[in-house]
Parts: sequence; C-alpha cells; structure tokens
Amino acid sequence: MNGIFKKLAALIVCGAVVLSAQMVGSLTVHAQQIGVTVDGARVNFPDAQPVIINGRTLVPMRGVFEQMGFVGDWNPQTQTSTLMRAGMNIAVRSGDEFFTVNGVQNFPEVPPQLLGGRFMIPLRAVAESTGANVSWNENTRTVIITTGRATQTPAPTPTPTPTPTPAPTRNISIANQVGQMAAGIAGTVDFPVITQNIPNGSYQLALRGNLPNGIALQSSNLVINNNSGTLRLSGNTSTVPGTFVITVGINLGANGGWVDENLTLNITAPQMQVADISIGAMQGGPITQGSGLATVTFPVATRGFVNANYNVTLINPPAGVRLIAPTANAVAITSNTGTLSLEVDRTQVPLGNITLTFDFEVSPGAWLRRTATFTVGGAPAPTITGGTQVPSPIASGTGMQQVVFTFNVQNTTDGDKATNDLTNFPGVNHVGFFNVNNNIGTLVLSVNTNVLAPGTHSINFSALLTDATGDPSTDRWVPFTITVIVN
Repeated sequence: MNGIFKKLAALIVCGAVVLSAQMVGSLTVHAQQIGVTVDGARVNFPDAQPVIINGRTLVPMRGVFEQMGFVGDWNPQTQTSTLMRAGMNIAVRSGDEFFTVNGVQNFPEVPPQLLGGRFMIPLRAVAESTGANVSWNENTRTVIITTGRATQTPAPTPTPTPTPTPAPTRNISIANQVGQMAAGIAGTVDFPVITQNIPNGSYQLALRGNLPNGIALQSSNLVINNNSGTLRLSGNTSTVPGTFVITVGINLGANGGWVDENLTLNITAPQMQVADISIGAMQGGPITQGSGLATVTFPVATRGFVNANYNVTLINPPAGVRLIAPTANAVAITSNTGTLSLEVDRTQVPLGNITLTFDFEVSPGAWLRRTATFTVGGAPAPTITGGTQVPSPIASGTGMQQVVFTFNVQNTTDGDKATNDLTNFPGVNHVGFFNVNNNIGTLVLSVNTNVLAPGTHSINFSALLTDATGDPSTDRWVPFTITVIVN
C-alpha cells in the first residue's frame, strides 16, 4: 500500500500544475501540528503532516483512508488516484478542483492541491462523502473521524459506544450541461441526469428565472430508473439565437426536497439553404447500337442555384461519349432546372447500362459529384475472332501466292462484306470481299513473296458488318488482325 502512494506522489509532482508563490500567498495556511483519529485510533503521518488552509484541514492521501478500509490505486495515463472499498469508488485527478464519488463530482471549498511536493486532499469533504462523521476538537487540535466500521486498532475504551451508520449520500446532477438547438425550428434537446442513492420514481420539475422565447419542459416530471433519467427541453419557431443558462428545479421530496441544477442551452442561428443538384433518369428510352451518333439527355434539378450556366466535367468518360453544352463543359440552369446532354457514338458503346460520373461547379472552386445512367439496347455487336492461314507458311521468293484466312464471325448476317486494309503492307493485297457464311468468315490475300520479306507479319483489317437484325443502319466497321508467315 505504501508503494502505491509513493508512486502516486512522484507522478503527481511531475504532471500537476504547481501553485505559484502568489497563489500560496493568497491562502491562509496554519502549519501548527494537527492530529487525526479514525474510530479512536490515531493516524500516523510519516511524511507530510496535515495542514489547515482557509479553515479546512488537508491531509496526504496515505494514512487516513487506509485506516478507513480503502485500497489505493494509481493510473499514470490519466494521472488519477483511486480509493476503493466495497460499493464505493473515490477518484482524484491531478489538476482538478473536484473529486468524484461513484462518478458524481464534488467541489470542496478548498480543492485538492500540491503542497511541499505532496498531494493533499480536503479531509472533511472526502471523509464525509464516504458516510463518515467528522468533528473537530479545538483543545487538542484533533480531527475526529467516526466510520462505524471495525477499526484496525480498537479505541482504548472499555465499553465503546456503537456509532450508527450514516445515511447514504444522495446526489443528483445533469451529466452533460450544454445542449444545442437551432433557432426558429421546432425541436427538442435532451440532458442526461445522473443520480446516487435516489429511489426509482417520477420527480417534479420546474424551470426558474428568465427563459428564452419558446423554450419549455417537454414533461413536468423526471423519471429516474437505475440512477439515471432524461430531462428534455422543447423549442418552437419563436426561439431566437443565443446562449442561455437555465436553472432547473428537481423536487426529490423526502429524498432531499428541491434541488437546483444549472444547464446551458446554445440556440444557433438557422443555417442558410445548402446548394444541391440531382440528375434524373435518361429521357427518351434506350439508344441502339449501330452506325452514327445519338443524343442522350437527362433532366437536372437544383436547389439554391441562381439562373446561370454552370461548369460540368465528365469524369473518365468511356469511349464514344462526350458532353454537349451551350458552352464548353456547361449546363444552363433556369428556375432550378436544366438539361444535361451527351453525344454518343453508337459504334463504340457496349450493350447494357452505362453509368457516368459528373462534377458540377456550384460556386467558384466548390464542386458536387453526381452520377447518371443511360442504356444501350439492340442486337449484340458483331465480332471477328481467330484467323487461320492456308497454306501456312508460304515460301519466300516464289512470286505471287494466294493465301486464305478463315475466321469465327458472330452476330452478323451472311454475305460479302466490304473490307478495309488498315496496314497497307508492300506486296500484300486482299482479293474480293470478306465473305461470311454460317459464322465462318473468309479473306483471300495475294502475297508477292519476292517483295514481302521472310518472317511473321501482322496486318490490320476491318470489315463492315451488319448486326443479326439485318438493319443496315446498324452497320459498323469491326477490326481484326491476320498474321502472314513467310519462310
């Protein structure tokens, strides 16, 4: 036990704020030797002695409370010393002007403080918070503490008079004493209430003094259950901004009569309307795949916007999609509505839903990000895969050779298709059309092996294909690559 308090004293000296000479000079300190007894047994003070400051006796934490049956502990992270006994927890934190008993704050007339390098606490305030009786013998200058508990050293009296157990300390307090409410808006604000040794029940409430306009109790009674309850204030449209200290009376009846507690209510000014924007569903239904361009439009609804053109950026646009606007990257807003327009290359967009991300500049340097989705319908796009060379390879220096390539073609109609040589290799020409029959595509090349050097040559082509619907408006150029091998 002695080690705990020595550690406490050393840590508190390091972390606490030391009283200045000016502060100490403002206190009335009596250093004449003072005695303390607990249930008749005198307390030994091996280090710091009790002192009287402003009429209150302060003692070091070791000694007195050990004889009262408490066990001490020290938390170096929070700089808090704790005294524990069955059903009771007393905590004193370095630098605080109060101590807590089972979580309830107590503010003594003379606060805990450092004196001569020792942490001293107000004896009467702390001892009485445990239920002990404290008295003063002026003749012997002795503080007499009676706990009603069995003492470590029995008082030297032949027939000790039993001391009745004091009534439990009753407390009630508002845990969070500051609440927030917006002016001109009907609403409520809650204040948690914490009690100690007060029976469960409903207790009368009253507001005292000058109250801000529109503020009232939500209920005239406070319900306490398991040492806690909620005090609720209500406000209406007549409330005005300001900070108000309100006194709340709580009638504990036989448990202590009327108790007044103060709370602070901050009523803030109403917030200005925040600018906002939303993009509606795609207008006109899905667009179809095919050749040519399509226009996609979305309705735009805003809040808090003035009539003007607003900058819009399309974030990471997919291939074939760009903004259309009255001016570059802008959308016109009139009476909080507008239209967002896109131009879409139907040959480049895939089937299905395509989600786009937009940034709107609602004010210089301030952007809101929103998304919108448009749909591409129609038949699946034609595809060309594979490419087998016959014969493979062909011999170099053998003059003109015809080479046939076959492909797997999907989602198109049979027939001869226009072909475009994208690479234009010297000595290589395609013969006729790209023919499709039963999903097999055929391309014939004329290769001059006297011109085309030996090796593997990749040549890019494209074929103009119609999708499976046979609608010429959906024609598109589909790219593919062939590989010519010359030995």
